[in-house]
Amino acid sequence: MTTGTLILRSLRFHARSHLGALLGAAVGSAVLIGALIVGDSVRASLREMALARLGKTHLALASDDRFFRAALAQTLESALSAAVVPALQLPATANTADGAARANRVQLLGVDDRFWKLAGQTPAFSTPGPEQIILNERLAEQLKAKAGDAIIVRLAKPSQLSRDAPISPQEDQSLALRLTVSGVA
Repeated sequence: MTTGTLILRSLRFHARSHLGALLGAAVGSAVLIGALIVGDSVRASLREMALARLGKTHLALASDDRFFRAALAQTLESALSAAVVPALQLPATANTADGAARANRVQLLGVDDRFWKLAGQTPAFSTPGPEQIILNERLAEQLKAKAGDAIIVRLAKPSQLSRDAPISPQEDQSLALRLTVSGVA
């Protein structure tokens, strides 16, 4: 018996196991290639959605629990030759005036008309007046609120000292605002 004959008989005898290994490798490769293609597609669509949400935003500066002067926006705008939009972002809780619904961990944004220019399109609602608020769809749905309803927003009162500091005042730490919903974004 020659070496070639031995190899051929061995391949014929173990053909089923070799075929199973070959089919398993083919199926595994197809699954991995499909997952890579779908993953790239999902990654690209998520990137497009994120860029659409950012609008014309190129840089953001978070101040955490500290505030900037309002004039800093004009100073930076002239220095950078770019649009600078101040925004105040605070954590809050919101509930309906009758207490029927509540939302925790709400991000409260204080913006002016310059903010909407970053989106590249005019908003579908008018600028809210004093003691008015605009809710996003998800929060309005959670609170079951619509234009004209009253809601109560509670937020931490700004302080010069950190709330964690032992010498910071412990009483009167929050502020409750009764606001009227002027629209839903």
